[in-house]
Amino acid sequence: MNKPSNPFTYSRHRWVISLITGMMLILMLVSNGSVQATEGETDPNPPTETSTSVSVPPDLLGYPQSVGIAGIPQTAYVRFERTHLGNVFATYCINNASSYALDWGLIDSNGNPTRNMYREYGALNGCLMGVLFFTGVTDGMHLYVTITARGSATSVTRFDLYPTPTNLLNQCSVQTDSLSPLVRDPRYRWDTAAGIACAFVAPAAVGLVPPAAPGNLVLTGVTKNSVSVTWQDNSNNEDGFKLYRWDGSAWVVHGTVGANVTSYTYGSLTCNTQYYFNVNAYNAYGETPAPSSGWLIVTTGACDPPAAPGNLVLTGVTKNSVSVTWQDNSTNEDGFKLYRWDGSAWVVHGTVGANVTSYTYGSLACNTQYYLNVNAYNAYGETPAPSSGWLIVTTSACDPPPPVYYTVSGQIRDDSGAPLPGVTVSDGTRSATTDSNGNYTLSNVPAGNYTLTPAKSGYRFLPVTRSISVNANVIGQDFTAASTETAKPIDLTISLYRNPTTNQRAVYEAIIGYFADAVFEQSNGAHKLRSVRIYPDPNGNIDADIRWVRNCWPSAVPSGYGVSGSWINMCDLFTDKKFNIVSNFLQDTEAGGYTLAHEFGHYYYSLYDEYWSEKACDLVYYIYMPCNEDKPVENSIMNLQWKARGGRYAWLNFSTPLNNTRKTAQHRVYLASGWETLVRPLSDDPRPGILRNMWKRLYHPELIAVAPTSGQAPRIDLVNGHQARSMLRVIWEQPLASIAADQSIAAYLNILDGTAVTYPDPIRILAVLRRNLPIAGAVATGEVIMPSGSKQPITLRDDGVAPDDRADDGLYAALIVPTENGDHRIQVVFSNPNATAMEVYDSVSLTPPPPDYTSTLTLPAPQPVTDPFVVNAQIIVSVSGVQNDDHGDNTSNASILTANNQSQWGRIERPGDRDLFQITAPNDMLLVVRVTNLAMGMEPKLRLLAADGQTELASVTGNTVTRQYPFITYRLTSGSTLYAEVSHQNPSASQAVYQISAGAPVISDQWQLYLPLVIQ
Repeated sequence: MNKPSNPFTYSRHRWVISLITGMMLILMLVSNGSVQATEGETDPNPPTETSTSVSVPPDLLGYPQSVGIAGIPQTAYVRFERTHLGNVFATYCINNASSYALDWGLIDSNGNPTRNMYREYGALNGCLMGVLFFTGVTDGMHLYVTITARGSATSVTRFDLYPTPTNLLNQCSVQTDSLSPLVRDPRYRWDTAAGIACAFVAPAAVGLVPPAAPGNLVLTGVTKNSVSVTWQDNSNNEDGFKLYRWDGSAWVVHGTVGANVTSYTYGSLTCNTQYYFNVNAYNAYGETPAPSSGWLIVTTGACDPPAAPGNLVLTGVTKNSVSVTWQDNSTNEDGFKLYRWDGSAWVVHGTVGANVTSYTYGSLACNTQYYLNVNAYNAYGETPAPSSGWLIVTTSACDPPPPVYYTVSGQIRDDSGAPLPGVTVSDGTRSATTDSNGNYTLSNVPAGNYTLTPAKSGYRFLPVTRSISVNANVIGQDFTAASTETAKPIDLTISLYRNPTTNQRAVYEAIIGYFADAVFEQSNGAHKLRSVRIYPDPNGNIDADIRWVRNCWPSAVPSGYGVSGSWINMCDLFTDKKFNIVSNFLQDTEAGGYTLAHEFGHYYYSLYDEYWSEKACDLVYYIYMPCNEDKPVENSIMNLQWKARGGRYAWLNFSTPLNNTRKTAQHRVYLASGWETLVRPLSDDPRPGILRNMWKRLYHPELIAVAPTSGQAPRIDLVNGHQARSMLRVIWEQPLASIAADQSIAAYLNILDGTAVTYPDPIRILAVLRRNLPIAGAVATGEVIMPSGSKQPITLRDDGVAPDDRADDGLYAALIVPTENGDHRIQVVFSNPNATAMEVYDSVSLTPPPPDYTSTLTLPAPQPVTDPFVVNAQIIVSVSGVQNDDHGDNTSNASILTANNQSQWGRIERPGDRDLFQITAPNDMLLVVRVTNLAMGMEPKLRLLAADGQTELASVTGNTVTRQYPFITYRLTSGSTLYAEVSHQNPSASQAVYQISAGAPVISDQWQLYLPLVIQ
């Protein structure tokens, strides 16, 4: 509440008597006084204020007031309405005026005055009467008269208006300033019969004044709704007293009492509220002037809280709610609080408004006992909680718990690590099938114990089942699948130069499908393609099995499967050396698949070509390439795989003795047909006289069981209902980020006999530098860091000198004879400072062009490599068993050489060194002892000694020029023993390397230059 100002201080203003008529004034002296001007006269020296007009507040009739002279005190202004035409008589009394003025006129409809007359007069101390004449008056017009007295102690004490007998005056009002107040004279009736229409008199003149202000306002009592006060009565003329209360913006009368009453009780107050109170005396002539202070400031008593509700009754119960009603016993509540006992205290569960008598407790637990209560409240408190009377309620029984379900998930991969789709996994009730990523999820599995069982036709699983206990989501329930088929699965990787769209991928998958058919056919059903992972690889950064580019002449490195830096070159467009398109494999997907299978014959099966080429034959350095003296093999995939299209699947098989022409690169290398080579043990392969660092033939013993029998051609396996693709899954991996172009040239370091070497085996190195094809002509340097920390340089050769096989074929060979046990770190660096490097085809086997190809089939020209690259590779080889002498020199320490054609390495370690080997016949046999793979200048001398180790039975020498090896044949009986001695023909030679083997004759023995036969 805003604190009040003094409510009884009035602003000082002029006293103005309102008359109503238009007039001229005739003055008559009616008491002792004098006038300085009479009717019609004008003061010769009127005050300068006469022309000033002052606006005053609206009168009782709502019209604005105007006075003729501004700023002059003691002014009476009378305003009235004239009802008939005629004159108006006026009487006025003034005390001690040094001068005065009269002003009268009309008031228009807008409330603006129009003067009829203005007169100045001299001193006056008495009363005068005169006639006021108004001009321009119409019936009902409003008129005014103003009298202004001047002097230090002057006052206007009376102002009366008299109508003529025929003219009446209505609605008189007066306004005067505070120093000369005028009030209606109560001694006269205000009507025509009384003879006075308007009569105003100074109250003091007749003893009519407001009563004196009461004092000593005192507080005598306070309750929450009332305040009692008393005061001192200081007047004897009051009509009564007005008791005031401040309402925040104004003083309002709260009540009145009669005269001489000095106490009052303010009732109907608001509890706990601050109030301002005051008291005024009043009569007909006004109220006590308001004091500037002295009112009371009182705060009522505190409010009462509401009465407690009663009769709390239960009306409804569910498993999660309780409904109640109660009796409202109060009239002053703001509402009700609904309580619930939480085990240690009453807590408010909810509230409702005043006069509400029902509530539902919600969100309760089922089958639970609750204590409930209700309290009424308002701003002043709350019903005291009863010590008893609350409800004790148990909610309804709970619903059976909803079943909780979980998931069981895992992944299934085959034994190659590839995801296996299409596997059904069951827990006995539910089942799920693995997706393309091998993932499965069993959903909606209740808690419990289960046995997971995977199933897919053609597979068995490890573990066979899994027992699990489910009480949460279970993950990681993985299985490994192994094919139950007799066919051996083959997994491959492809580095593809592009990232094809879904539709484009289907074309590549079609090619791979035909490839799978051909592998199944060429292996007589023993092999199947399984996972084929394709890596979109724009720059060929993946050392994959198949490097697939846009255009190429398809080729492969024989025996390259599993060898770092060896792969099949495949492409969308088969182009010749002039970049003419020979075949578009994206259009002829069958041809593309069979071409891959042809190169797979080199890469995986280690076989060589059986087609004709116009290239001149070089039977020393290029025995494994087709030439113009060759005779192609019919129905061989190593001849023309193109002819297999259209269901002629015999052309997808390998050659046999039935169709082997014995005039092919395949026969030159292995002296056998394709199937004869595949089933022959490695130990029975032809032996080279000079050491060639080339990859060993890959041996697949599972092919023995399916090989064509003697005198029979390979069977056709691609019959109706065949299962060539039953294992096949083409997996598209995420694209690889691009790399800088020069990084697509890479070096690959291979240790031909493995990275664990036992003395006297040498460390045979074959390094490959290639982009798509092997790169020859690079500068190659290397070193080996010995276990002791010392370093030795390595000579990497691509010049056709042993251990290198062919010059400038992009395969760099080196040989290290270890002298320390431990790890040997081998490092090689390739560079191209003079831009002499070039991509070559010499070390790869090319696919034949289709039969209708008319151009000459010569090797494409080497492609220059101008990049100034520097690439490197390194590998660690662990060596053990190093000793001063690899093999003994006499019968007591001779090395055992088993007669099974398995080769042993030997080394000439010092001048005059000889190595002695003991051979015992496992049965009656024709024994062949041979020295092969000569290197480091080895010129062997082979002697066969009797059981005493001294008697020479036979001897032979060899050389490193003809690439043929020396051997001796000897017929032994079972259990008999003899010795083979190997030495260098040059007794001063201190270093050389060779291999020695003994056993039944191998096919290459008949091709050698020296074949002495010794019969024991």
